[in-house]
Amino acid sequence: ECYEVLIWTLVHGYVIEQMIAAGGPLPPVLMYQTVYSIEDYPEMLLKKNRERFLEVTNALESIKDI
Repeated sequence: ECYEVLIWTLVHGYVIEQMIAAGGPLPPVLMYQTVYSIEDYPEMLLKKNRERFLEVTNALESIKDI
């Protein structure tokens, strides 16, 4: 079975978005990696996918509360 995982990393005011494909006998493969400024990322994400936008903003808000 193969699957894709979308990973977001927050580093010094930037969001790194990575798509990893893995599964079966093949090792994980980096499908793409994109870097956005933290100011530009919400607008771009909202254009791409509203559901993912809500997921990411909720995750970021929970980080701010820590």
